[in-house]
Amino acid sequence: MFRTVFFAVGLCAALLCASTSVEAQGWVISGTVVGEGGAPLAGVDIDLFMGGTEITDLTQDFTGPDGTFSFTILVAVPIGTYSLLFLPGVDSPHFSKTIQVGLGGSTSVGTVMLDPGRFVSGVVVDELGIGLPEVDIDGFDAVGDPVALNLDFTDTDGTFQVLFPVGVFDLEFKPTLGTLGGPYVPIALDQVDLTSSVNLGNIVLRDGYTVSGTVHNSLGAGVFNVDIDITEIATGERIFTPNDDTGPTGAFSVIAPAGAMLVNAAPVAGVPLTTVELTVDVVVPGGASTGIIVLEDAVPVSGRAVSGTGTPIPMVDLDFIAAGLDVPTSSDDSDAAGLFSVMVAPNTYDIVLRPPFASGFAPKLLANTVISGATALGDVVLENGIVISGSVTNGVAPVALAEISMVDTATQQFVPVFGGRTDTGGAYAFRQVTGTFDITATPPVGSGLSPLTQTGVVIIGNTTVNFDLGGGTGPTTFVRGDANGDSTVNLADAVKILEVLFSGGTPIPCQDTQDANDDGGVDVSDPIYLLTYLFTSGPAPSAPFPTAGIDPTPDGLACP
Repeated sequence: MFRTVFFAVGLCAALLCASTSVEAQGWVISGTVVGEGGAPLAGVDIDLFMGGTEITDLTQDFTGPDGTFSFTILVAVPIGTYSLLFLPGVDSPHFSKTIQVGLGGSTSVGTVMLDPGRFVSGVVVDELGIGLPEVDIDGFDAVGDPVALNLDFTDTDGTFQVLFPVGVFDLEFKPTLGTLGGPYVPIALDQVDLTSSVNLGNIVLRDGYTVSGTVHNSLGAGVFNVDIDITEIATGERIFTPNDDTGPTGAFSVIAPAGAMLVNAAPVAGVPLTTVELTVDVVVPGGASTGIIVLEDAVPVSGRAVSGTGTPIPMVDLDFIAAGLDVPTSSDDSDAAGLFSVMVAPNTYDIVLRPPFASGFAPKLLANTVISGATALGDVVLENGIVISGSVTNGVAPVALAEISMVDTATQQFVPVFGGRTDTGGAYAFRQVTGTFDITATPPVGSGLSPLTQTGVVIIGNTTVNFDLGGGTGPTTFVRGDANGDSTVNLADAVKILEVLFSGGTPIPCQDTQDANDDGGVDVSDPIYLLTYLFTSGPAPSAPFPTAGIDPTPDGLACP
């Protein structure tokens, strides 16, 4: 009897053991896959893994049109933790996702949301328009960290479609050993906005040629980790040169297009060596050699850029000018604490601190500063800046890339400008302190235009200065509503308009100043508009207001 009981207990234990190690086949796994905004995702492939091994005997392991899925495991599997991998289609702007799920029978995993992305697409071609295969595409975020990407090489015809997270990224296109022909010049695109998918069209990699050389110190020893930068002189374009630091012997080799190039050799920040620039002609097919570039001994010039209240000012660019020539420098911007330390050779310099326009501060000149050894400038106080803006034209045509420069009218001393180059619309804007200046607009070389100087320009507030290099006076500036021309809009201006309209008052040369409501005409509605603005919180006059500027809505009103 006891033997029978023991046998029964043993049989029961064996059956229980079997039920916890391997269950029968036929478990059903179900759920729903959604994407951006909770929209169902169809055609998502679902793979099942345990311990790194894929279980392939599944039925209908993909989502339907409504995003739902329900598949059956056709083999016997143990109770345990499994990985479910969700793979959207190659044209779905969503990332794959893996979740962990415990299985002991049929299971619903509920709703699985895939993270949205944005596609970057296009074609990488050579100068003849032929697609280039195996070009590597990399992305970097705002702090320079690489973005994990899949399928980030061009196809055999040069086409690409790469999924990125939503955001703004720097992109790099680099040929590889699989990119036939070449060598080709890599390309970097900064700040590509991927808040929506973008087709970049054709990305042209130019034919490339080797630029090589060696960097030594004053003792003839090779200098390691010197950064080599290449700029195309004709266009001002910085050529993207990955892996461009010197090796242990000071040697370097980079790829650049044919033509005249500016080579910049910058030592690691803090190393007491100068930065050197030189020009080379990159020829076909031989490229160019810089020979030996010698970095001379240097000393640090340090300090802190601050406001009048002692607040640090970051991103202030420092320039060093000796005998009227800009001296190449590197690592020459102030940090978040306003601190800077720049390596230069001993000499006498005009040191210019140029804060970014958005900071609200004006540049500062430290004239005739003698640097004979390590020099601490201490706190350099930058003053609040007044906005000087305007346009450079040739008749009515805007002049791009014109340089705006200034000297003090009384002393003819150089006055630093930061941001004084016109954009494609011929416009410029920068900040400066109060004073009386001679301001010059110099057109780009090859434009066929001559510089133009306006002398004795008094700067006491935000000021517009326009240049017409074609011989005219340029667009007229005015303040809308300033009918009496005293640079202030008040009750007297409304009275002036009424006098002209109804009492035979002296006509106003610039009729646009009277057009307070900017409707293209001058009538009683304009003084009413001004009075409403001044006394009942009505809308302000439209631009140009409250400072002088060009009329952004030209009309038939005279303004000589």
